[in-house]
Amino acid sequence: MATSNTFELEEELLKNSIGKIRNTAKFFRKSPKKHSLLQKQMQKDKLEIRQISGKDICGPLNLLLDVQTRWSSLMPMLERYMLSQRRIEKTLIDLKSQFTPIQRRTIVPLNEDESEAITTFLKVLGPLRTATEEISASDVNLLNFEEIYSVLMQEIAKDTTEFGRRLGANIVARINHRRTEWSKILYALHHGLPNSDTDEESDSDSEFYQTDMSIDPKIMKSRLLLLLTRLFEGVKDYPNPDDEITVRTRKRRKSDCGVEDPSELSLCDRMRYRKKLGENRQETHHAPPERSLSSSLHELKDFRESGPLAKRGCLLQLAYDYLLTIRPVYRVNGIFQLQQFSLRSNVQDLPILY
Repeated sequence: MATSNTFELEEELLKNSIGKIRNTAKFFRKSPKKHSLLQKQMQKDKLEIRQISGKDICGPLNLLLDVQTRWSSLMPMLERYMLSQRRIEKTLIDLKSQFTPIQRRTIVPLNEDESEAITTFLKVLGPLRTATEEISASDVNLLNFEEIYSVLMQEIAKDTTEFGRRLGANIVARINHRRTEWSKILYALHHGLPNSDTDEESDSDSEFYQTDMSIDPKIMKSRLLLLLTRLFEGVKDYPNPDDEITVRTRKRRKSDCGVEDPSELSLCDRMRYRKKLGENRQETHHAPPERSLSSSLHELKDFRESGPLAKRGCLLQLAYDYLLTIRPVYRVNGIFQLQQFSLRSNVQDLPILY
């Protein structure tokens, strides 16, 4: 078998491996007597398991069984099995004489290739689970989602397996299918429009800019004008909340968060770091606010010319603040629900789960 760096997850191999683990979990969970025998074996090296997992184990280390309606149950089932694989398979060998003919065919230990397949599978899906937990937070908005998604795709791109590449392609396809122009507009308002001809680009955080988030300035202009019209319907002049002009400051993301090198952070901390960058929006570039309705056109022009500096005027700042209140959603059977990534949904094109 190839090494883990070049190991390619074959669908049939992975499907059979997950099936074996699922059958083993059902076997022990249905029989209290056999389950107690397993616990005696696992009790012998409970300290070792605690050292590997990094968690204190107070009660019995029960095998877990995934539930088809709960996307988050598959990885814990596989992780629990791999954590105590040696003791589980030793118990299966001791109980083999009590197996029925059907159990002899279905309840068997994992071979070397299957163990490697499960280990690689967990390694590939680890970043997706971390991103899922961060995206499911109650304070996530469209901008936070895009920042976390960017870190996720950077992490998945490091994987060289065929399964990792297909998983990344499926996620990208689904996100692009559900993403609207408003996500791109908010992303552009926050990061600015990339402009290689300006000398100010070096002062921006353009390394965070995702090329697939670029949007046609004409579309951006028409959508923002429509949004401002809806926000101030029936009002000839936009409100002027503050007569003072906020002075131009350096980009907020260059001096915040107290992190010198984000690449040294863990995956979860990197996602939270990028999320925090989007929350620090108080320091920005304000143009002199004007009450005229036509001033929005001048602000859009100044914004395009400012490039990555993202110079937002008063009206664009109002639109920006409004878009930050929108949470990621997806539509299922005509009902809008909170954006919760499903491992089963994201990889449903890969026949490996059920």
